[in-house]
Amino acid sequence: MRRIKKYLTKLKCLQLGIPYRRSMWIHPTAEICCSGGSVELEEGVILHKGVRIDCAGQLDIGKGSSLNTYTRVEAGSHVTIGNYVLIGPNVYISDRSHTYENPQIPPSCSKDMR
Repeated sequence: MRRIKKYLTKLKCLQLGIPYRRSMWIHPTAEICCSGGSVELEEGVILHKGVRIDCAGQLDIGKGSSLNTYTRVEAGSHVTIGNYVLIGPNVYISDRSHTYENPQIPPSCSKDMR
């Protein structure tokens, strides 16, 4: 089974133009979409089932880190995940701001409705 995982991960890395590193595992359903950006995965990185990475900027994931099932990462500019970081399932990470100033008004309301 280990050989199959290694082979599948090497194929995925080759397809995406990402260098394969020792002990790396990318689940076949994980998606990495780089539109003008770049992804750097260190050795031992694990991308579980359903992980989606959208990268227009730079994404660096450190040695031994693991993104659990259905985690989504969007790097418009630069996102760095350190070494030996465990990220739980269904987590969203982004370097973009989604804040609004008045929490009393739903974000879907236009300025005319205030």
